[in-house]
Amino acid sequence: MDVWSILEKLSRVNPAATGWLALCPAHDDQQPSLSISEGSDGRVLLHCHAGCPPEKIVKALGLKMSDLFPDAPKRKPAKRIVATYGYRDADGRLVYEVVRFDPKSFATRRPDGNGGWVWKLDGLPRVLYHLPDVFAAKGRGEAIFVVEGEKDVEALRALGLTATTNPHGAGKWRPAYSEMLRGAHVVIVPDNDEPGHKHAEAVAQSLHGKAASVRVVKLGDAKDVSAWLEAGGRKEELFGLTKRAPKWEPSPPLSYHELLSVFQKWLALPSEVPVRFVLCAVIANRLPGDPLWAFIVGPSGDGKTEQVNPLTGLDFVRPLDTLTVNSFLSGKQKKDPKASLLLRLPQGAILLMRDFTAVLEMHREKRDEIFSQLRKIYDGHLTRATGEGGDSAELSWSGKVGLIACVTPAIEGYRAFATTLGERFLYYYLPTADRLTVAKAARRNRASLQVMRDELKQAVRRFFDGLKIPENVEVPENVGDWIVSVADFVSIARSSVSRDWYSSTKEITELPDPEVPTRLSQQLDLLTCAHAVLMGRDHVEPEDTELTREVALACISSHRRKLLALLFEAGDTELTTTEIANAISLPTSTVRRYLEDLAALHLVARREGDANAFLWKLTGFARQGWVTLLRSDTLGATQNPVPVQKKDLALQTSGYEYSNTLKERKKSLCLYGDVCSAAPKAASQTEKNPAPQVSEQRTDDEDIPF
Repeated sequence: MDVWSILEKLSRVNPAATGWLALCPAHDDQQPSLSISEGSDGRVLLHCHAGCPPEKIVKALGLKMSDLFPDAPKRKPAKRIVATYGYRDADGRLVYEVVRFDPKSFATRRPDGNGGWVWKLDGLPRVLYHLPDVFAAKGRGEAIFVVEGEKDVEALRALGLTATTNPHGAGKWRPAYSEMLRGAHVVIVPDNDEPGHKHAEAVAQSLHGKAASVRVVKLGDAKDVSAWLEAGGRKEELFGLTKRAPKWEPSPPLSYHELLSVFQKWLALPSEVPVRFVLCAVIANRLPGDPLWAFIVGPSGDGKTEQVNPLTGLDFVRPLDTLTVNSFLSGKQKKDPKASLLLRLPQGAILLMRDFTAVLEMHREKRDEIFSQLRKIYDGHLTRATGEGGDSAELSWSGKVGLIACVTPAIEGYRAFATTLGERFLYYYLPTADRLTVAKAARRNRASLQVMRDELKQAVRRFFDGLKIPENVEVPENVGDWIVSVADFVSIARSSVSRDWYSSTKEITELPDPEVPTRLSQQLDLLTCAHAVLMGRDHVEPEDTELTREVALACISSHRRKLLALLFEAGDTELTTTEIANAISLPTSTVRRYLEDLAALHLVARREGDANAFLWKLTGFARQGWVTLLRSDTLGATQNPVPVQKKDLALQTSGYEYSNTLKERKKSLCLYGDVCSAAPKAASQTEKNPAPQVSEQRTDDEDIPF
């Protein structure tokens, strides 16, 4: 057992100079008195400063003394070769072999020319199994059976049939194999599991238009061809199934609205917007540029998982149900080539985490290290020193990986941490659904869950198979200007403010350095383009900004959204801290800290009123930013209802100025590209269908608190 497993069983764990301190479970400990550290040999060292012996501590944890020692490496049983399958070229020359071992595993080897073997193929051209027989059967116009695995091939050959397979199993079919079968009559017999069905679909898709005919034959409940024959299946019966099987044709692609109807058939959706967001998150990661990482936020049991599960039917989406500090790059890479997740992902893959809350609930040191790795992965590179020797001493990865994660509202407690280190995620909060309606839908689907999931998965796959991803999506200038202005406001409104959380007053420790909107503007631009592609266009229209606005709004933490909405609605009326606290049903002390954060970011102005009560209102910049974000043609953000006045809006330079008010430096600077003192641009003419715009007017000087 390792030290982390011990720490997870203890309470009030905090880092110390040489390890950790925690409450001792062997006595009534009120202040942490148990020291925990790790020896050079991996042993867990325990020392209670109150005198409890290690045996008593271990017993209180429900463990044994032997559990303090690292697990001994398990000795693997010796492998022995039980079968070899030779792959030969069209002239019958041996190219390579697939070797089967017991315990069951496979490897490939090629002749070294001296009677020995080289156990890797090094770019050697791949061929189909029994290729000379395949070419001969094709010349005779006979059916060629494509199965999964050499064992099944040999079972069919024993019946006098021509059969073949590709090396390395399901998911490894190459376009070159389809060329070898060009003009042939092909019968695909898949294994009866999800990888087998996906493999058969991929093979049929690859052969379509090349083979003379393609049929897919399913053998009932049998696991594979060999199992079917062992259960009494006969050659004549296989011929009968083949004749009755229709010629394979690709399923027609689904439009977005056809796909939406499948979701609405099964799920109780209060709005179609969550489906659009999930699909746009996938599309955005298929477009050029940096990846788009998305959090789908909702309470437990609200249907998040069922809305993202259908994505697992896409070849480029990889579910990730567990995550540790060693998941991405592992020191075991040398012994196990599949140990490092990143090194086996194709370029542009999307990771799907259906329960990111489990990461948030990890021990703080583990969680912080995972967050640190995620930031680097988003930026396209990760290097890790593993402590192992040789080739695994340092592992590196570079590439592009998308990430879509479901999480509960517990993420709100980690917002400040995320923004301090550089926010990478866009957020979408699932709209509140009627509890009984959702429960009734879940009950109705109970007996048909697998049917529902298969149908949704197939529908999503058909949609993306037919979706054309353009090389470039045109964004009108006024829409781009609106995105920039929204990113300018939201990046400030979500910026963290440092406080001394260990003191009783929890005062602000330093002036905030608000986030610059470069990354957020690119992400919102990417999301807007993805929505246009979802709707079948290669250019953005005003309607594509509706989802963008809701997501931008959700990127501001919930308590700040509530305060900004309330103060916006109040207009020029100043509100006391107590009035605001009563309006949003939070303690006055909590609301005061939230307001102080917004004041530190110059989004809220504060003055002292009568009886020493502070009065609060929005600054001019914050008011204009809120109007820009929530313009008149809003769909209505369920999580953040705000009355919005109808306005014609156009781009301006950032109205926000930030001042480092240290006495020795009173230098004003702008947070967004244009110089703050630049003259405003001429207002654009209102079009028949105006795109989202922001106000041309500059904020009055008295609204800037300097």
